[in-house]
Amino acid sequence: MRRILVGLLIAVLITAVWYFFVVGPINERKDTAQIDLETAQTEEFTLRTTLSRLQKIEENQLEYATAIGQLETGIPSTPRLAELIDDLNYLADENGLAWTSGSYTVPSLIQGTEIFEIGVTVQVQGQFFEILGYLYGIADLDRIVRVDSVTLSATSDEAGFHSMTATIAGVVFTTSEVVIPLELSSLLPVEPAAEEPPAEDAPAEEPAAEGDGSAETTTTITTVGG
Repeated sequence: MRRILVGLLIAVLITAVWYFFVVGPINERKDTAQIDLETAQTEEFTLRTTLSRLQKIEENQLEYATAIGQLETGIPSTPRLAELIDDLNYLADENGLAWTSGSYTVPSLIQGTEIFEIGVTVQVQGQFFEILGYLYGIADLDRIVRVDSVTLSATSDEAGFHSMTATIAGVVFTTSEVVIPLELSSLLPVEPAAEEPPAEDAPAEEPAAEGDGSAETTTTITTVGG
């Protein structure tokens, strides 16, 4: 009986030793390998998803570049006011309007954004449908222009010819507040005043005496839309 008990005890000890030193490490390595496998599968899924996104970006690279270019044109990184005023004046000329004035404000930051807005006011003169065409032209500009108000007033010249003056106030946008001061008149075309032919019977003018200050020169510059 004692031999049987000793034998059973030895068997139990051998089983315990075998489990702790053989089976236990194998199971531990198996669990570690399973965790590593799951981690690798997760990383593989992530990498495949990233690769798929990169492939789509590569496939649509031209489309993205075009969209970025349109955004830069619509809301440029610099105010580019000279180009804007030139476009607005050219548009007035294309619609047969006379540009009478233009002004802009200092850029101000839109709250909660990184975008600045610049107030722009232009005044043009012409007929109603010409002014309407001008407004449609502003809407079709690549630069984003928000028209806030249009004020119309009727005028007539000495010959009784009627026309309308439109004062258009709007806003353009930029991501920079740096503005180079512009002399708007220098951006607009200049129409020289016509010289009147001398009268046939007009007496010849005597040259002014040097140094007496009687000679005077006057230069007239008329700013028009075309």
